[in-house]
Amino acid sequence: MAQILPIRSKLIVNAIPLIKLKEEDRESCISEKPLTVNYPGGNMETHFTKTIFLASCCSLAIGCSSSDSTPAPPLEAPIGDVSGTWSTLEVFSSSISECNDTNADTIDVTHDGVSNTLTMKSQTSGASLNGTISNNVVTWTGSVPYADGTLTYSPATVTVAPDCSSFQGSANWSYSETGFSCTGTSTISGDRTGGGTTC
Repeated sequence: MAQILPIRSKLIVNAIPLIKLKEEDRESCISEKPLTVNYPGGNMETHFTKTIFLASCCSLAIGCSSSDSTPAPPLEAPIGDVSGTWSTLEVFSSSISECNDTNADTIDVTHDGVSNTLTMKSQTSGASLNGTISNNVVTWTGSVPYADGTLTYSPATVTVAPDCSSFQGSANWSYSETGFSCTGTSTISGDRTGGGTTC
């Protein structure tokens, strides 16, 4: 439930966007010390709780940040050229039995062996997905046509063998069609049958 502030505290909240907080005032973002601010008309002292005043500080973009946010690690150089034709097998598992399935496909992968991006195109459906490769890990998200609906990966991750001849991995997915949907996981494997070079 939202905390109701006293009237004088509401006045301070409204005044803060007009004020440049001093460096020492930033400490009040992480403590419960009273803060005196100057605004046209005089001084007022406020006793915000830590949570409420922290939100006010962050709304001013004075350098507050969430301790829960972790930046994604930088991508590494790809293991090598993973382009070529791949024979793949995906086994779908779901708590809804109608969504348990096995799908064999042939995928054409376009990759230059240097960049962190690649494209995968199904020879069966013609659908394409873009992915990233960091060292020997390939990851992709996105949606493709499947059966009578749409299959969405969120995400799929596979690990390429040291010689770039095969991969193994798994995915989280959701499936939807008119009047029906389900979610689950899958295991994915693939063997390169042509093109590309060994790593």
